[in-house]
Amino acid sequence: MNEPTLNNNATIKDVVRAIERSRRRIAVVVADDSRLIGTLTDGDVRRSLLAGGTLETLAVDAMNPEPATA
Repeated sequence: MNEPTLNNNATIKDVVRAIERSRRRIAVVVADDSRLIGTLTDGDVRRSLLAGGTLETLAVDAMNPEPATA
């Protein structure tokens, strides 16, 4: 995977930066053992902000914890 990855301490601000660097326009959140734990898109970020989140909200609180994988 060549997409930038984030750890479980990343904030929404980190997510926005990762999405901007991503060719696929997603942010990928991984556990300490590099296991995929979730993904975020700009839509997830918008929904989090509209629900009262801030740029300091943790990515794990806004991510899709069950992304489709192949």
